[in-house]
Amino acid sequence: MSDSPTPLDIFFTQYELEGKYRYNKNTPITKEFRKLRKAYHWKGRVLSRKRQQYREAIVDQFNSAYGTDVHDLNAWRHICQIIGISPVPETITDCKKAVKHVHINLVDLVDTKRTGSSIKRFNSEVALSNYTMSTEKIFPKLEARAGGILKFLLRNILNPSSKRGFNARGLVGST
Repeated sequence: MSDSPTPLDIFFTQYELEGKYRYNKNTPITKEFRKLRKAYHWKGRVLSRKRQQYREAIVDQFNSAYGTDVHDLNAWRHICQIIGISPVPETITDCKKAVKHVHINLVDLVDTKRTGSSIKRFNSEVALSNYTMSTEKIFPKLEARAGGILKFLLRNILNPSSKRGFNARGLVGST
């Protein structure tokens, strides 16, 4: 494991200089952002701007940790392994099919590399949406720098479908 600073490390540590805030790289990122926001009393436009920078760092962190190349079998197999798809598919096509039916919170996926916590899988997009909204762990869906692999994991959190997550045999992607 590399000791090089990650995109989130760079985002958070820039605010340590004034002494109002101390970064803990083992803390879940949503909790860390809340702590930072409180330390600096961000509100209104300033909070919006800082939140956008934070979201960009999350996407960069994902892309750095999991890759962006949709033609990289190793990256796909790594994602499948991390999110608990077993057995891990042998082809990119099979990886894409498997990932399509899995509902996970992407902020938790980014956090797992930092905190070592496991990834919770949800039975449906609605269940994932409920969790995401209640925990405020919202991944920036429209972020322009979202890599190809990331786009396969994005779900419609603000307008979830009760149909996504089901197939002809019933619920898929549940644990």
